Amino acid sequence: MKRSMLLLFLITSLSVCGLAKMGFVDSNRAFVETAEGKAEMQKIKDWATQQQDAINAMKTEFNEKRQQLQSQQNMLSEAKKAALAVEIDDLGTRIRRTEEDSQTEYERRLNEFARAMEKKFSPLFFRYAQDNGYDVVFYLNRQTVSQVIAYYSEELDLTDEIIRLYNQTYPPAE
Repeated sequence: MKRSMLLLFLITSLSVCGLAKMGFVDSNRAFVETAEGKAEMQKIKDWATQQQDAINAMKTEFNEKRQQLQSQQNMLSEAKKAALAVEIDDLGTRIRRTEEDSQTEYERRLNEFARAMEKKFSPLFFRYAQDNGYDVVFYLNRQTVSQVIAYYSEELDLTDEIIRLYNQTYPPAE
């Protein structure tokens, strides 16, 4: 962290002195605002919605069985109560495991998406920087930038230009 802060300070100093041209790209925004990124994120969201619907159905079943056990406690035999209690416990375990597995898979899909986009974006950053005389282009996450940089000019933000270049280079499949 200290090394990257020092590097940032040195490059910024060179830029202020007019010795280096610099810009930044908000890669998170760039990844999800390209045509391809929007489509891929929608696939991930659709998958997540299906998973959540399945989990909600299991939770509904869980609550119904728990309510059944409570409301019919005096009418059920001990064996039936025990069997229903085991069923409820098993369903609770299945819900927790499904939630954990879904979260793990969701994160895996997001990471896979980010890696695939990074592979396509990297050459575009390089090409854009060379074609436009930039000495350095930073990745900048707007959500954490205030922890590192007190102020930056919006003129340094190349994100929209990179998104446009990406969409031209990788047009959506029709």
